Amino acid sequence: MTIRSSSALAALFLAACADPQESALVDGVPDVAHPSNAIYNGYAPDSWEHDAVVSLHQVVGGTTYVSPFCSGTLITADVVLTAGHCVEDFGGVMSPSEVKIYVGDDPSVDFNAHDYTVAEVSQHPTYNGSTLVGDIALIRLSTPVTEAVTPVAALPVAQGFTAADAGMIVNFAGFGYDETGDFGVKQQVDLPLGGLGCGGVSGCSGASTTYQVAYAQTGGIGPCSGDSGGPLFVYRGGSTYVGGVTSYGDAACTRYGVSTRADAYESYIADFIAADPGGGGGGATVDCSAYEEEYTGTLSSSGDYDVHPGGTYYYAASGTHVGYLEGPSGTDFDLYLYKYSSGTWRVNARSEGGTSIESISKSNRTGYYLWNVSSYSGSGAYTLCADQP
Repeated sequence: MTIRSSSALAALFLAACADPQESALVDGVPDVAHPSNAIYNGYAPDSWEHDAVVSLHQVVGGTTYVSPFCSGTLITADVVLTAGHCVEDFGGVMSPSEVKIYVGDDPSVDFNAHDYTVAEVSQHPTYNGSTLVGDIALIRLSTPVTEAVTPVAALPVAQGFTAADAGMIVNFAGFGYDETGDFGVKQQVDLPLGGLGCGGVSGCSGASTTYQVAYAQTGGIGPCSGDSGGPLFVYRGGSTYVGGVTSYGDAACTRYGVSTRADAYESYIADFIAADPGGGGGGATVDCSAYEEEYTGTLSSSGDYDVHPGGTYYYAASGTHVGYLEGPSGTDFDLYLYKYSSGTWRVNARSEGGTSIESISKSNRTGYYLWNVSSYSGSGAYTLCADQP
């Protein structure tokens, strides 16, 4: 099974909220547009980044609907990246009291144990419901998640999309419809990227090369209704990023899809994170309780760096090394995983986004490793959360 954005141009994003057996509301209007044959050939979550994919749930009159209406991704412990049309409400923006966030794979099973209230909802000021340019939004949770989830940073301009990315394999995830007409369970699928704008993808027209990317969904493989706002994961240099958010596609979900580029909105995302009073991007207030290790330190200036654990290295068996770094807002700290090989220390994985929120997840063989936190620009305190095999 796979996933997919609501086709806003085909009005499919109105179809993402309720279970076919129940009467529910989608942004205040009856949920009546359940498509059939919406998603094909997707799979259950199978990688750490899928844990960061969340679902959005409508709250009406104090009642929360367990059936999701959109998807999103945790890009910090308390910030969700999603689509602008997902938070639209009668031409305005949903209030925080109208939505909850679920962290897990199937809200019908354990919603009450993994739901989070919302403190702030931001729709990009250029959002256009007709063209879906600016189709991006951010949601701040009332409290950081307590799940064992590593947030996935948004793709920075420095790692942004280029024409050379056409054909690159990317990954989509979300809670939308599958090929049987069921929905509400997290699924994921790989697809080749078509390119900037419509990128020569058949059936697609009008997408902006600056703000959007497209991909073919031949045979119905890809996102569909209910997957709106879900991630397009990009893999660069051993790091994983949210490269885009699912925006729209053809009504049958069988020809093409379009995602909003995260790199085109880097400043909007960074400013929202930096304004977080709860510390998303604040370094010293990060909660590492979901990780095995917590390292803290202070970098004095550009070029300064720290090595962890405690200025030394560690020995690890085969397995996955996970690191999540948060530093002060307005700075640019980078995270590196080094491995000792052939008599020297070599970079094994890196995360070099444009902010001080970085993440690494890298599978490795037995050996000696260390974490390196380096300042590209700025100074201040940071926290590094880590899991080591």
